[in-house]
Amino acid sequence: ASTMEIKKAYKDRAKEMHPDKFSSVAYTDQQRQEAETNFKLLGEGLEILCDDFMRQLYDEGYDQEAIRERVQAAQQAAHQRQGNYGRHHHRHR
Repeated sequence: ASTMEIKKAYKDRAKEMHPDKFSSVAYTDQQRQEAETNFKLLGEGLEILCDDFMRQLYDEGYDQEAIRERVQAAQQAAHQRQGNYGRHHHRHR
């Protein structure tokens, strides 16, 4: 699915699952907690599926924690490369 399709499906689902819909006295505390948990998971899923790198890792079978670890490692490696570039590529005159 395209990012636009994913975001549209997310919006539709988010409207159904929003915790505010479960705030009336007709719902138990457990139902409200489940709604909050599900809504949070839905948002996390959107984040993963709308980022090309994270989505690739998800498609390869990595779970959420492993995806976050790999993203963090990639960001640190990129940051280190940027820092090293500045230190090692000055011209000496």
